[in-house]
Amino acid sequence: KLEGLRLRNVKKIDCYLNAAVNNIVTNDVLMSEIVKPFPLKMWLKKLLLEQKPGVTEADVTDDYDKLVNDVEAFLSSENGCREIHHEWCFDSRKREYVLKVENVSVLEEIQRLVNTKKDIKDATMLKELLMQNFTTFQGDVQHDAGDAYLSMLECAPDLAEKYNLLLKVTRKCLECQKENEKKEMSGLVDLKYLNYGTEVRTLQEAVTEYCRRRRDVMMMCPCKNTHFETVLGVRGDLVPVYNSKHEEIWEVVKCPLVLMVRVKGRYRPRNNVTFLDKFTIKDVAYVFKSCMLYTGTGERGHWRTEDALGCRRSRTWLDNPTDSYSSASSVPIQCI
Repeated sequence: KLEGLRLRNVKKIDCYLNAAVNNIVTNDVLMSEIVKPFPLKMWLKKLLLEQKPGVTEADVTDDYDKLVNDVEAFLSSENGCREIHHEWCFDSRKREYVLKVENVSVLEEIQRLVNTKKDIKDATMLKELLMQNFTTFQGDVQHDAGDAYLSMLECAPDLAEKYNLLLKVTRKCLECQKENEKKEMSGLVDLKYLNYGTEVRTLQEAVTEYCRRRRDVMMMCPCKNTHFETVLGVRGDLVPVYNSKHEEIWEVVKCPLVLMVRVKGRYRPRNNVTFLDKFTIKDVAYVFKSCMLYTGTGERGHWRTEDALGCRRSRTWLDNPTDSYSSASSVPIQCI
């Protein structure tokens, strides 16, 4: 049984944030990283190794205060990484550093809520911090609990490998057959993008299909470099037209310890995925931990946190729910 925090639903729409917080604080794997005293340590080391010219692992200190000083000295230097990277890269790293430091306040607020879990509290301060650090959050809007969950985890960059799928994405131009491979991170398996009509799938079947996605996308390709088309962009500048059809293939390279699966989107009234306690990805077994369930109209509704037993009892997981409202489910699943 889940024993999360007792949080008030202050504005009658804050239940999405309460559900997201409780799915984090009841997960020992996630909390073990969030409560660490130096949540940016590994990220700062990686920044120096990847961006500062001539730096090796032996040059990077383990002392956190000195590490912060080294990073700030590098980012305030005149050249930075401009000589080996582009100007925009160095400017992006400086903005990213400021954002990461600000995001630590989100982790500190989660710790404060946990340390006072015997009292009934609210997540008002946490919501204000998310609004300051993430432009997608607005005060009087009920957001998806899964988005809030991922945003809070994003504030702990050293935690990334424990909840992100590592994917190899191959894109092949269907005209010149040139292939391009890229590694990408995904914080969730988003089944709402799968189009399978009225056919009912098990959670295992749906996850397997998602992790082996094949689709056609429009992209630019060197085979059409000689006649790039441009259109007028939103800001009045000319932007290129993606004029070549590519086949995109996904392949899972590495599985995380904790995985979130979003079963449905807000505007899909029918649930085509049946509930399972376990499933596998690349021979890695996952067992159900907890879920965030939504019932409502899409604009206003109620989010709640359930364990496996509560999820089985919920009509949201039935093949043919009797209510007419659309539902969304975001399911963090713990690896075994």
